[in-house]
Amino acid sequence: MEPKRAKARYALGWEGFGVPSGSNEAEQDAARWRKLELEARSLASAMTDPEPQRIMLFIAEGYKLLRERAEFRAFAKK
Repeated sequence: MEPKRAKARYALGWEGFGVPSGSNEAEQDAARWRKLELEARSLASAMTDPEPQRIMLFIAEGYKLLRERAEFRAFAKK
């Protein structure tokens, strides 16, 4: 029998990720993807090798698309 786990206040257990607890799940997702996008872009700007920089910017664009989808879901629920 598995031990009981505490219910997370954030989707996917991202407690303390800087997402307000009063917002809905789609808004939390959008905030998470926005933070990851900004982090990826920041890492890319610090890179000097063009190929890893291009890959990191590609990853940031993926996070941007996920953020936009989450924002659309949040808007559609209102």
